Order: sequence, then structure tokens, then C-alpha cells
Amino acid sequence: MTFKLPLKVYKSLLLAPIVKIEELKEGLAIRNVNYKILRIGTPYGKEKTPLSALTEKLRSALRIAYELGFYEIPRKTRIDNLARKLRIDKGTFNDHLRRAEKHALDYIFRKLS
Repeated sequence: MTFKLPLKVYKSLLLAPIVKIEELKEGLAIRNVNYKILRIGTPYGKEKTPLSALTEKLRSALRIAYELGFYEIPRKTRIDNLARKLRIDKGTFNDHLRRAEKHALDYIFRKLS
């Protein structure tokens, strides 16, 4: 079993390119390496924010809706006006906005709760 390079150990942390976790565990076991998995994911400080994880289309829909007052009470704009600003169909805009909202809510309820 070989691992893709570079494998680096930094302050007892193994930093590696994307490797299937089972392959990594198998390789460490073969070499009798003691380990403890504390976290799997992006290095601290490199996590995607909810906005950066969105596609450009979804981010644009969410941003324009927010900036033009769609989330104000009462609303300052409507879906058809927002769609027109982005020069896309109202249904398409609504789909983009709902997908962006779902992503934001997933982030809130999974990461922050």
C-alpha cells in the first residue's frame, strides 16, 4: 500500500491529500502505527463559508435578494423583480434562491448546532 505524497506530520497531525480513510487506516495498521482520529476535514482556517461553498449562480441569487430587501419585513422587492435584475426566468431564480437558502440552513443546523 502506498500513499499519495506529500504526507506530512505536523505537531502530531497527519496532513495528506484526499485519501480514502479506510486505505489510510489499513496502511497505518500494516506499519503498526498507533493513531487516533480526532477530526477529518479541511484544515482549520480553510473551511468553506456558507457563501463560498455556493455556486456563483446561487450566491448571486442570495446576495441580490438580501441586498434588495427580499428578506425585510415587509419585503421591499419580489421574486419577479429579482429575476429580472439577473436576466433569468422567475422560476429559475426561485430555484436558485431556494437551493441557496437550503445550503445556508444546512450549514446552520449541522455546523452550528
